[in-house]
Amino acid sequence: MKSRSTTYALTSRAGRWFIHWHVPKILHNHPFFRGKTVYVKTLETSDLREAIIKRDAALAQFKLLADQMAQEPKRSRFNAMIEEIQEAVRESQQKLPTTIWQGNESAEIIHEDLYDAYDVENSLARGDEVEADAIRYVLGGEKAIAAKYEITLKEAVNAYLDFDSKQDPAKRKAKATLSKMSNGADSLCAFMRKKDPRISTIERRDVTLWLQSLEDAKSDSTRVGYLSALSLLWEWCYLRKNASGDNPFKNANVLSTGGSQSYVDFTVEEMAKILKHADYPLKILSKFGLLTGCRIGELVALTADDFEVNNGVHLVRIRKGKTANSIRAIPFPAAMWAE
Repeated sequence: MKSRSTTYALTSRAGRWFIHWHVPKILHNHPFFRGKTVYVKTLETSDLREAIIKRDAALAQFKLLADQMAQEPKRSRFNAMIEEIQEAVRESQQKLPTTIWQGNESAEIIHEDLYDAYDVENSLARGDEVEADAIRYVLGGEKAIAAKYEITLKEAVNAYLDFDSKQDPAKRKAKATLSKMSNGADSLCAFMRKKDPRISTIERRDVTLWLQSLEDAKSDSTRVGYLSALSLLWEWCYLRKNASGDNPFKNANVLSTGGSQSYVDFTVEEMAKILKHADYPLKILSKFGLLTGCRIGELVALTADDFEVNNGVHLVRIRKGKTANSIRAIPFPAAMWAE
């Protein structure tokens, strides 16, 4: 008998695998599901391994839809409705037009079923303003209406912070990156003299002038950090169809002001003074740093569980870091390990 984890959301009929998934309430009114409480579709395979791969891909997409609806239900539904109506338009265009004759002249009329299915007045009568706006956008050509549903810069930051907090700890961004994203957004809003601009209205020249305005107040590394974090945010929004066009934060110029700090190693004499006059905790911390080369943040995050003996070798494990290479095991002299 197959385990639940293997065949979850799968069912077999006549030797073919189907996805059989209970749609969460938040997605019931999504245009893709259109009120369905159970989603059933053939995976077009009789091979269980292939079915599992296709199921997992589908469920990952459904989870993304659910997350988007939870964070921004109107915006997500508006975008989904646009896709649905555009697909209906494409299907309608493939149909042969109806020809009528008036005397010796012929005329082609457009099929009315498309406009019957998507009627602005009917949508408004049902109180569905989002659907009405999507119909206006696609069938009425009212492109300006999309501005109502565009994400703002601070909304995007909050959505990303919420998204990152729900990720596996190993996949989360460094706290410094998240801090620069938030602080950079606040700084850019202040420069543009806008409380919270729509992300689509931010231009590369805005970014360049903003960075120039910070030359005296912020170091090169801070400005580069702002730029990198906000570029990451924009790309994340783009993948979720909350931004379009070119990334205004990408390849923006950061002119060096020579403000970056240059550090000089302690001399042997200086290190001797530090160890001589330091209290016990600082002395141990300094010795650990000298022996391991670890960052201060890595050292102060160590717990008893990070110390182990493996085949007689005394080890300390760094389990978190800025990159995958930061995760490592460091052998220790037994006396220092005990200390």
